Amino acid sequence: GEEYEEKEKLEKKSKKELTEEEKRRLEELKKKTKNREAAISILRGISIRMPLLIYGAELDNEDEEVTIDNFAEKIDPRSWQEFMPKGVRKQKFNAFKKYYDPDIFRAAGKRIRAMAKAADKLSVEERIGRITNIFSTFRNPDKETVLTPWRVVNMHLGDCLGGYNFFDKEYEFTSDARILEINSKSGLYPLYMAYGIYRARLKDSTISADTLEEQQAVWDKVVAENIFVVCKTPMAKSITKRTLVGFRKAKVNTRYFEDLINQIKNKPQNFIEKMAKGRSFWKANDNDNMKFNAIVGNPPYQIMDGGAGASARPVYNIFVDIAKKLKAEYISMIMPARWYAGGKGLDEFRDDMLNDKSISLLVDYFDATDVFPRIDISGGICYFLWNRVHQDNCRVITSRQGKRNELIR
Repeated sequence: GEEYEEKEKLEKKSKKELTEEEKRRLEELKKKTKNREAAISILRGISIRMPLLIYGAELDNEDEEVTIDNFAEKIDPRSWQEFMPKGVRKQKFNAFKKYYDPDIFRAAGKRIRAMAKAADKLSVEERIGRITNIFSTFRNPDKETVLTPWRVVNMHLGDCLGGYNFFDKEYEFTSDARILEINSKSGLYPLYMAYGIYRARLKDSTISADTLEEQQAVWDKVVAENIFVVCKTPMAKSITKRTLVGFRKAKVNTRYFEDLINQIKNKPQNFIEKMAKGRSFWKANDNDNMKFNAIVGNPPYQIMDGGAGASARPVYNIFVDIAKKLKAEYISMIMPARWYAGGKGLDEFRDDMLNDKSISLLVDYFDATDVFPRIDISGGICYFLWNRVHQDNCRVITSRQGKRNELIR
């Protein structure tokens, strides 16, 4: 405080009034201010990522607490790199953790996990409401790891594939559909799809779901038989499992790929064969030739390519391409709309998309913050529906400043 006052007094003086010693002192105080601001920026970057990682952390003993001292060791290195700010390795975190109040950190972590655990004792509908409320408090790590808000999951899949829309209207779902999410970070996409199938199963008059135990049994059967999830990191896998079944011991078909982008880009046939292997890969299905009815999700958008400044290479296009090769009936993903202009490795993808008669719907948001608040993605955001049997024109919906216009193109 005293140094701030000293700095203010010196800054009020004109340069001519300052002695050489005062000039040196002012530069020293300015440097200290910059260091403080940089430290606060790093702390803020770390802090906004903590709640999601605490939510997903797998503990050997649930009586154990997540503390500021054991937090880093609970996160595997691959997940740490994915979720934490660039350059903040565990060594740097350990140098910064002294700025956190250990009691407040422990209490906050305990509350996050207690809220998620308490949701396990609610009905399926109430639990979804509780879990999605928890997610509404989490913040996006960065442009490469964009968490899709629950409202946007409903907007996207409600427009494209249907299902029960928690914010608007209701559609039908088949009880035997197999859904693949190709890059889960939060588990909200599979949560939405699972609930649609769950409702379809409850229409079977032979199924009873009067008690919480019966509801959970139906839900667990849907998650085990209908929902399949690919993740980039072990933590994303843990978060997805937590979102789908909480802390309960239930079967979840999640698979983690250490080099997911490399697998899809450079070994596509190998990836396709793994997805189709059924029981031997997913350990859940008797069918060794797995067919997916729909592939959904929010793929990674870009990776830094070593170019000048913040140069980045798009990768969402390779996820759309691999989804088409998996031969599902429907594909629906949300991604940057800058592919409309091509360039940066997107020319071929642009041509393929424009000439693909199976795309039946394209929804375009001119301003990405209408979809992802606080995330600036130049060129806007879009999502689409690819329908294998559709061979016709496309409904194109453009949304700008809350107004929607529709054309057939």
